[in-house]
Amino acid sequence: MDPKDRVETLIKTKVSSIHKRISGNDSPAGAGYQVEQADVEEILAEWPAAPKKVAESLLERYGPPNEATPSQLIWHNNGPWKRTVVTRDEALHNTSSQEFLYTGGPHRWPMNPVDSTTSVR
Repeated sequence: MDPKDRVETLIKTKVSSIHKRISGNDSPAGAGYQVEQADVEEILAEWPAAPKKVAESLLERYGPPNEATPSQLIWHNNGPWKRTVVTRDEALHNTSSQEFLYTGGPHRWPMNPVDSTTSVR
């Protein structure tokens, strides 16, 4: 994607973000807002094969994401996940594995974690 196209895509996603705030759908859940399919396709056109394939699989399963930038797609409250993020840029590790999919679920902590961990006898 050339610099002009990147800026154009960034502006579109920023406008979408502003629209989300104005419409009242700026909650962390983002449930009332989805990115336009044409914008998602434009973003994915420049992605490497592996993250693009995963993103397309998530699009089939969960529909359009709630947020998008040129480098990531984000779904909120999809299935068991509180948030799912697919990134264009792969994080390389020493083990030759690549990461570009991140998910997060609800975390439930005890009211007093010290009490629950120190009660072992």
